Formats: sequence, structure tokens, C-alpha cells
Amino acid sequence: MLQKGSVVELLIHNLTPGDTGEYTCDSGDQQTTACLAVTQPDIRIVEGLKDVEVFAGADALFECGVSHESAGDVRWSLGGIELQNNEMNMISVKSGNIHTLTLRKVTWDDSGVVIFTVGKDTSTAELKVKGKAATLNVNLSGVT
Repeated sequence: MLQKGSVVELLIHNLTPGDTGEYTCDSGDQQTTACLAVTQPDIRIVEGLKDVEVFAGADALFECGVSHESAGDVRWSLGGIELQNNEMNMISVKSGNIHTLTLRKVTWDDSGVVIFTVGKDTSTAELKVKGKAATLNVNLSGVT
């Protein structure tokens, strides 16, 4: 609290939605109450997805940066199917605001469009899965 003459101010630093509520100033013989509503600002995508090209059997990593930490309702999808965190799809957050999707041991069938959605923002990228490089072993005996 800060007092300047007969004015008393209550300063709340680093507001969160948990600070929402009624605040009362009681000077002993007088009392006043104010309501405070704290809302989260809209979360925006600040660094979009990038296309990824990998060989079949490898892992594919996608990253998307958002404007601030604690982004709640984020969704990942591949080929129109929403992805869940499981043994094949690792969904995580690093550094608080970088959302990651690791698709493990991808196959040709996994090729398609990856979509990250948060709030009203969407970012897309393409996953291209290549076949493993072929090797050809031919016996060239008798060739000069």
C-alpha cells in the first residue's frame, strides 16, 4: 500500500486471474469496497510452425512459440485428426511458451498438414516423410 496525504493506494503486482474479487479499504470509521476482475490477455502465436522433412522411421519435431506462458487450450492435429499425448505423439512445453510436438517413428502415411491452434490463432506446416535411401548391390563380374 502507498499513502499520499489522505489518499491510500493498493498496488497489486503481477496480477493473475486468482486476484479477481472484492477489495475493501477500512479506515476505522469509514469503509469502501471495489471489485477487481482480472482476465488473461489473448494468447497469440509469435513464432509459427516450420515445414519438416524426415526419413521414414525417424522422429519429427514441430515447435510453435506463443506470446506468454500458461497457454491453456492448445490443440495439435495431423491430417485433420486431433493428436493426444501418448507413446507416438509427445506433446510438451519448453521454456514456458514454446509448444512442441514430437511425432515418433513416422511412416509415409504420416505425411500431411500439422496444425497448432491456440485461442483464435492457427499455424500450419507440412510433414514430408521420405523413404530411406535405397542401396543397390549388383555383382558386376565380367565387366571391364
